[in-house]
Amino acid sequence: MNKVWLVLQKELRELLPQRVLLLTLSIMPLMLVVFSGFLLAQPSMAGQLPSAVSNPLMTGLTPTQIGQLIIAMQFRILLLIQPLLIPSVIAAYSVVGEKNNRTLEPLLAAPVRTWQLLLAKSLVAMLPAVAITWISGAIFVAEVALLTSPAILSTVISPGWLILMIFTTPVIVMTPIAITIMVSSRVNDPRTATQVSSFLFILLVVAFEIYGGVLVVSMTTALVVTVLLALLGIGLLWGATRVFQREVILTRWT
Repeated sequence: MNKVWLVLQKELRELLPQRVLLLTLSIMPLMLVVFSGFLLAQPSMAGQLPSAVSNPLMTGLTPTQIGQLIIAMQFRILLLIQPLLIPSVIAAYSVVGEKNNRTLEPLLAAPVRTWQLLLAKSLVAMLPAVAITWISGAIFVAEVALLTSPAILSTVISPGWLILMIFTTPVIVMTPIAITIMVSSRVNDPRTATQVSSFLFILLVVAFEIYGGVLVVSMTTALVVTVLLALLGIGLLWGATRVFQREVILTRWT
């Protein structure tokens, strides 16, 4: 793991000076929590939202509280999805961008195994996404606690959702990272490498908005989902090591 740490340090030294990139990736999560806080703080606006009378979550709530609950449920889903987009941009740059900057060839020629190289590149893409998601999630929890009732807080910030936010976020981002690395090993343009992950991101947003807006996830379900996503991510990263043929990349890209 010492070589992984050395490559990770090198990747972080190249990523941290990219302040415009990091700021751009941080804007969307922060805008989400700011906008959600704005809507939750407008009782008249929340009270105008249509209520789902048949949903047991709405029982005993006023129209304003129902509106706040709908708003909070929608935004808590988006907070879980948005980290899928962030790491794909960083992962694409760490492969294709390094090639364009003529810094990938020395790294591929170094005595580092492919899995060590890709693990370090995956971690450097994962860490900013997880950190930004946790920060925005903490702000969202504070907004719900300050601007809504205890009943809404206990429903929205459930133990299952907390497990998804804390433990599932690090494993769910492995999927777009692995896919981006696979695509990056075959193309020369970072924008092409991010298109596949962006398409996955859009599909998940649509699916969660249709089916997950008022979803209450139990702790058991959250743990099972976390384990399954971890296995999927590990499998895809293993597949990325098979696709990422360093010798072929060196001879084809030079």
